[in-house]
Amino acid sequence: MSGLRASMSPSGYLTQHIKQAGFSFTLGVFVGSAVTMGLAFGLLTAWVANEKVLRKIRTKALELVSAAHNSALKTQEGQALHRALLALGSSEAPARTEPFSARSTSSATSSFEQGSFEHVIVPSVMQNPKAALDSSLRPGECLPVVAPPGGHYAPFRVSNTHVYLSGYTSRTPDGVCIRGPCVDASLQSDLGLLGALDATAGAEAARTCALGHLAILEAHCGGLANVKRVVKVTCSVNIGPTPAMNVAAAMRHSTSMHSSVWFTQSPIVANGYSDLVTSVFGCAGEHARSAVCVAGLPDGAAVEVEAVVELHDPSRLLP
Repeated sequence: MSGLRASMSPSGYLTQHIKQAGFSFTLGVFVGSAVTMGLAFGLLTAWVANEKVLRKIRTKALELVSAAHNSALKTQEGQALHRALLALGSSEAPARTEPFSARSTSSATSSFEQGSFEHVIVPSVMQNPKAALDSSLRPGECLPVVAPPGGHYAPFRVSNTHVYLSGYTSRTPDGVCIRGPCVDASLQSDLGLLGALDATAGAEAARTCALGHLAILEAHCGGLANVKRVVKVTCSVNIGPTPAMNVAAAMRHSTSMHSSVWFTQSPIVANGYSDLVTSVFGCAGEHARSAVCVAGLPDGAAVEVEAVVELHDPSRLLP
């Protein structure tokens, strides 16, 4: 070996050592990178496994809370507390007082899976729709029998997870149409109109539309507990002046009121629908809404409401 070194020139000897050092450095970098990648992969695998375990724990926790709530509603104390909350005008009071405000079981589960506990509430946990309906119904009030449609249409249609509820006109429990039109109270007293509804009576008429839609959801859409959220409500209020109203206007003011504004309180009328569905579904019942005045409705009805509702499980629909 010493002879080999002696036979090599100084530059050749230096070159050989540089090559050996370069190889050793390259090997070290490769081994170090492999160890680092292994550690990173191990940490990633542990994190994914941990997330799966946490997801199962969170889902199970939601199930336990839901079961506890439903069990509480079966007791007299739980029912009394629920009625007290409704009497205070806040069926969604737990949702307002807690730091949670998500709108559905799935969205709550998703938020838990993402590790976020803010803005989360589960309506099916916080409120039992059937029990809330029973508490919201007035003496002698009940869900009507779902009547066949009055024309060539279906009472509801489903697209993916959404149910589109056809327009439901105001009617009594035995199916008698509650007719309009709606007229501002000041005009009623001024013109001495008979048969016209003011905003309060209009809201009561809209409430019957909510009862009709709830009956359809209960009978054909898997029950009220299958409602994930009420998405959109459109309320049409009949303000079309009748011939008798125009005659009264002409006699009092020596002119016709065809072009006058007979009614301007359609939002108050629509509240009759909104208040009931919100009291039944809590936060899940809060919805986008339009409240419009129209010149006439089928059979002279005072109010007609259509709605879009999202379901938890569309497979539970009944014909």
